[in-house]
Amino acid sequence: MSGSGIEKQIARATSSLLGLRFWLIHYSEPSHIDALAPYLDDHFRYVKELENKDLLFAAGAIRTPEGELKGRSLFVIRAEDHAAAERIAAADPMVRAGVRSFSVEQWTVNMGSFEIRLAYSDQSFSVKGAGA
Repeated sequence: MSGSGIEKQIARATSSLLGLRFWLIHYSEPSHIDALAPYLDDHFRYVKELENKDLLFAAGAIRTPEGELKGRSLFVIRAEDHAAAERIAAADPMVRAGVRSFSVEQWTVNMGSFEIRLAYSDQSFSVKGAGA
């Protein structure tokens, strides 16, 4: 698409939009979902570490249309470039153990919304978004 007419048209159409760049890490389905079990605790510690370092925008399991877990997941992360995103993906304990592989793509957020409500009195909050 580089240099094509459509690329220029898209650039013009999106020039005033948010343009927030993230990286998507697609974690593959393992040969069997039970293969993930020995690594779950380390995996969740790693995800929490990414969150604490402000590298993680969102992460979660991908389910089938029927709601079944197959072991796939998607992370939306902040990284300087593709190589940094790949290093983050490769450091996941499930990848290091060889039970999962990954692919990385760049993603630009231009449109959408969500709402956060914070109640000062009891410090409760709610997020209004998908499924609301």
